[in-house]
Amino acid sequence: MHTLLVITTALFCVHSGAANIITNYGEGDIRLADGPNPFQGRLEIYHDESWGTVCSDGWNENNAQVVCRQLGFLGGVLLDNVVNKYPVPSNISIHLSNVVCDGLEPALTECQYNDWSVNGCNHEQDVNVYCKVHSYRGCFVSEFPNYALTGKEVGMTDPLKLERCMELCDGYDFMGVEGGDSCFCGNVADDYTRYGEVVASECTLPCEGDSKQFCGGISRIAIYERNCLPTSASSGVLLSPNFPGQYSMDDRCEQQINLSMNAKTHVTFHLFALTGDDALTLSDEFGDIVTYTASNPPLMRSVIEIDTLNVEFVSSSTSSGGDGYVITYSGVLKCPSSIKFANGSLLMEDLQFYYEGDTALVMCDDGFVPLQEDLVCTEDGEWFPVPSCVEVIPGDLPDEPDNGSGNFEPILLMCVVLVAILGIAFFMVFMGVICSGKRQSSDKTPLENVDTPSGSDNSDSLVDRDMFDGTQGNDNPQVEIEDDDAVSTTEEEGQYLSNIY
Repeated sequence: MHTLLVITTALFCVHSGAANIITNYGEGDIRLADGPNPFQGRLEIYHDESWGTVCSDGWNENNAQVVCRQLGFLGGVLLDNVVNKYPVPSNISIHLSNVVCDGLEPALTECQYNDWSVNGCNHEQDVNVYCKVHSYRGCFVSEFPNYALTGKEVGMTDPLKLERCMELCDGYDFMGVEGGDSCFCGNVADDYTRYGEVVASECTLPCEGDSKQFCGGISRIAIYERNCLPTSASSGVLLSPNFPGQYSMDDRCEQQINLSMNAKTHVTFHLFALTGDDALTLSDEFGDIVTYTASNPPLMRSVIEIDTLNVEFVSSSTSSGGDGYVITYSGVLKCPSSIKFANGSLLMEDLQFYYEGDTALVMCDDGFVPLQEDLVCTEDGEWFPVPSCVEVIPGDLPDEPDNGSGNFEPILLMCVVLVAILGIAFFMVFMGVICSGKRQSSDKTPLENVDTPSGSDNSDSLVDRDMFDGTQGNDNPQVEIEDDDAVSTTEEEGQYLSNIY
């Protein structure tokens, strides 16, 4: 399945005059207004179908990082919170204040802030932001005779602008602006960092040809990469030639982006400002082509589902130039639907793509068990952890380290059985002793061993045994023996039993 441009948000294009700048915005979108370019200006946010400013109360660089990232300028912040640099119209509201971001949010509305339009601010506190464009390399020390770029120093015949320096450095890899009035060119052989890098705020002198642009500083050069930048990552930015300056006639830029690792790729046009017959063409590996011009601009947001995106920009020989385009693309990475690994396979749902958060089960062959049964698809497009099956060895627990605890349960069972056997043996011995003692006692019963006086009648002296079973009707079956020898024998018997116990 492939779709070159599948529109995900139904937005209408409205244009602001000859510049053809797209203004089809939605809730929470932001822009940098009244600056000389889309990466510099007064911060405004779209809410309830109107634009409003953001108050500088609580504002910091983390907030500005989120702003620049949301606008597609992935390099971050060049200059933050130049308050009231771009005066605001009197009829615009202040939408946000006390914004607090950690710097990693994808959009400003994902940060914390006061309720909409609840603030005590005035427009003198409006936030202004200057973002780094993708081609910006930084602010570096550069002073005679130790210049950071040594390819060529351009003698300016007209006031310096960024786009003019870009044009004059045609054929070079880098261009640099210094002191507000000087242009330098260089190639990759130049080690422009050799004299040191400084903070971006030291490269904020206004350009002589445009006071809203920054052209380096005193003994400080702002360096830009000027080539049509190649791209190969799943997410990135596409810039028109000479950006942040204007493109010129006969400019051409061709790029090919490998998106095979993406299940879907979100494309956002942050700026599209072409003139005349200048054209931006997108095509895929299947031959599908779409061309955008000043009279046929793109929607702001689109989604593509292809493996290869070819981008070609061409300006005509009669072009008057323009601001160009800034396009970001962000991939939704997919995890592979099948993975080969030893002694097992993945059990998965029947899906075309597997996105971040989707899960799979590790199924192992007979005699093997998974180190981790459950896998999850990560944002990097990989299953985690790496699936693995290990052979089952008796007594081993494959998912736990062998620290000797694996034999604890069998040992415990053996101990219980041994204790039980010993207990039974002791009980049997104990009962045997008791029974033996009773047998010996019955053999010496005094009733059978009482000596009778000579000449006495045995029948008078002996106890009739039938009296113990109560069958003779005797009211008192107890027998009282007064014979001294019998008493003595009874005492001996007691002593004998005592010795047994």
